[in-house]
Amino acid sequence: MKKFSFLWLFVLLATVTMAQDAKHISPAVKSATVFLNGAILTQSATVNLRKGNNEIILTNLASGIDENTIKVKVNGKAFVVSINKMLNHIVKNRESKEALALKDSLKFYEKKRTDLNAEINVLRQKLTLLNNLLQKGNGSLTLTQVKKSLQFFNKESVKLNYKIENDKQLFNKIMERISDIKKQLSELNSLKPKPVNEVGVVINSQKNRSVEVTVSYFTRSASWRAFYNIYSNGFGSPVVLTMNANVKQQTGIEWKDISLTISTRNPYLNNNKPKLNPWFIDFRQNYPVRMYKSERARKRRDKLAASPPGNNATFFVSEKIKDLSVEYNVKLNFPIPPDGKGRLVEIKKQTFNADYYYSLVPKYSSNGFLVCKIKSWKPTGWLPGNANIYYENSYVGKTYINPQTTGKEFTLSLGQDVSIKAQRKLVKDFKEGKFLSGDVKRIFNYEIIVKNNKQKSCNVTVEDQVPVSKDEKIKVEVTETSGAAYSEKNGKVVWKLKLKPGEKKILKLNFTVTYPGDKEISGL
Repeated sequence: MKKFSFLWLFVLLATVTMAQDAKHISPAVKSATVFLNGAILTQSATVNLRKGNNEIILTNLASGIDENTIKVKVNGKAFVVSINKMLNHIVKNRESKEALALKDSLKFYEKKRTDLNAEINVLRQKLTLLNNLLQKGNGSLTLTQVKKSLQFFNKESVKLNYKIENDKQLFNKIMERISDIKKQLSELNSLKPKPVNEVGVVINSQKNRSVEVTVSYFTRSASWRAFYNIYSNGFGSPVVLTMNANVKQQTGIEWKDISLTISTRNPYLNNNKPKLNPWFIDFRQNYPVRMYKSERARKRRDKLAASPPGNNATFFVSEKIKDLSVEYNVKLNFPIPPDGKGRLVEIKKQTFNADYYYSLVPKYSSNGFLVCKIKSWKPTGWLPGNANIYYENSYVGKTYINPQTTGKEFTLSLGQDVSIKAQRKLVKDFKEGKFLSGDVKRIFNYEIIVKNNKQKSCNVTVEDQVPVSKDEKIKVEVTETSGAAYSEKNGKVVWKLKLKPGEKKILKLNFTVTYPGDKEISGL
């Protein structure tokens, strides 16, 4: 037992001694490949090695490291013996100059707050003491002395109260200043510095030499999302669509003058191919049917968010199409601090010829929506995201677009236009019974009034619908559509019109629903 204790102590001392002799190197960030969730960071530094084993501690690495992804490479005639991830709770992430200056200001104002609070308390005690002395001495004083005492009390109490009120106002201003500084520090994500990630590396060299050591790893503390700008100069003009990467990182280290790559890959997707289990059918039982675990897992899987891109008109971004993703290499260097705030960089820009028209859905809105349709659409490289709309050099508003459409056309909604109006009126809702069959026939007649209040002709599409039966005993019959295209499968009714300036048209939509009289209909 004693031998074992001595051996353990020897190993512990050797480890401590080795850790003390280790070289602490802070490698600079050279490149970052940012995924939809997470990023690959690469840092490197030049290290002087001596002959034999050298223990190097690479410090100031990013937070949120997946230790199974750490790779260390030596550029020179030396090789890596071992790699060990560590967490340094003593040394925190280095803060920015702005954060350090704010913390100095915070200490200054907190001390001033403490001093001022103490001064207010002393002034209040003086006022209380003065009041007590006046009350105790009134019984033994002559009238003249009382008058002089009152004059003295009034004079001193006015001074003390005036000083207290001034100090209270100053105290409130200091508290506001402290609150503002704390909010700004919170914006900089600097109130709670995080422990520093480190990687211990043992490198063997055959002789004394200088080598470059590069460490790369995956960190969860970065991401990006697509954000769009849509530009149009009006009817007949092309549409310009730009996709921006809103890059965020909270790695604890600043990215400055690095090679930045934006990837459409999402490392958190399930990479296991789905497995088809036997599809059993049977008569329905009275007890609930158990759902297979594989089916539940299938429903939880995310859809693939990445796809290859199309043409790119952004001059400082180059794109590379890979089998599973697309990578945009940003050649313009700009800093991305670790504050978790998004930094926008334009990574894709393309101009499209488009057909413009106004779309109306009077069942839900009386206003027209200006729409442009891009033909021969290729969804490669475009991801879903929010968008700003700019029309005729004016900001219109925001929208959400999903370019991942499987169709050959892609439609963009550019905003509402109150000059194109539609009113939907229920003219007739009549129910009649059939004596012989016992069925009920319900008749619906609608009128849709469409008017163009513009001073130019406009192409207008009007959409409405009729109900779709899910039971063969419920029969739906369309009797009037005013020449609209009607889809029996989804019940959609579409009119395509060209309205002259000031022109008004009345569209009719009539249909009947027949069903058994002893049944209630839902959704009608």
